[in-house]
Amino acid sequence: MRAATSDTSSSALDALALLARRTSSARLAGLEVVGLATALAVATAFPDKLALVLPFVGIGMFGLWGTVDRFRLTRQHAPETWPHWSLSLLQLLAATVGSAAIAALIYVIVGRAIGTVVS
Repeated sequence: MRAATSDTSSSALDALALLARRTSSARLAGLEVVGLATALAVATAFPDKLALVLPFVGIGMFGLWGTVDRFRLTRQHAPETWPHWSLSLLQLLAATVGSAAIAALIYVIVGRAIGTVVS
């Protein structure tokens, strides 16, 4: 089994985790704040164009996941304590929301590229 910090990645999510671990804390926090603030601003300004929000949600969730990962790894909580479980749950939530946003973005792009097919 490979270590989570090895230079070789077995999947895209492993590569993103490695990228987040190599990114500075300030940059991760900036990605989180800018991504989510921009998503909120775009959703407020253009409520009929919610597809524009998806990349910013993905960027914000990447920053959140990386920030929580860094915090969790530096605190070294025992696996059976509530801080470890709550931080792991927050990481899972960030990864799920970010992955769903990027998957939906790809779906929107492909849908727009293909257009409507009338049979």
